[in-house]
Amino acid sequence: MQTQIMEGQLKGLKTIIEESSVKIKENKEIVSKIDRRINDLHHILELGSFNACQGYLISAEIRDILIAKREAKNNLSILMRNIGSLEKALKTTEKQIKNVEVELSTQKYHFREMTEENDKSLMSLIKTEKISNKKLRVNNKKRYH
Repeated sequence: MQTQIMEGQLKGLKTIIEESSVKIKENKEIVSKIDRRINDLHHILELGSFNACQGYLISAEIRDILIAKREAKNNLSILMRNIGSLEKALKTTEKQIKNVEVELSTQKYHFREMTEENDKSLMSLIKTEKISNKKLRVNNKKRYH
C-alpha cells in the first residue's frame, strides 16, 4: 500500500517535470523569437529613414517587446529553479520506494503473545508455511507475520 502511494507520487512528479520541461522549451523559444524581432527593429533603426512619429512607434514596439521578453525570462527562471527542486524530490522518492521495497521483502513477524507451548497447532502452520504471507487473527486482532 505504501509503495503504491509513493509510486503515485513518483508518477505525479514525473508528469510535472515533463510539463515543466515543455514550458521551459516554450519560454526559450519565446525569448529567441523576441530577440530576433528586436534585432529586426534595430536594423530598421540603423538602416531606415523615418520621422519622429514613426521613430516613436518603433520605440514603443521595442519597449512592448522588451516587457514581453522580461516576462518570458522571469517565467524561465522560476521554471528552472522549480525543475531542479522537482528532480531532487523525484530522486528522493525513488530512493524511498526502493527502501520500502527492501524493508517489505525482508520483513518478518515475531509473535507477541502466542508461544509454541500454548499454540502448537497454530504455530505449526507457520513452520510448514501453509499460511505464509497471510494475515493471522489472534484474540480478534489482525496480526501479520
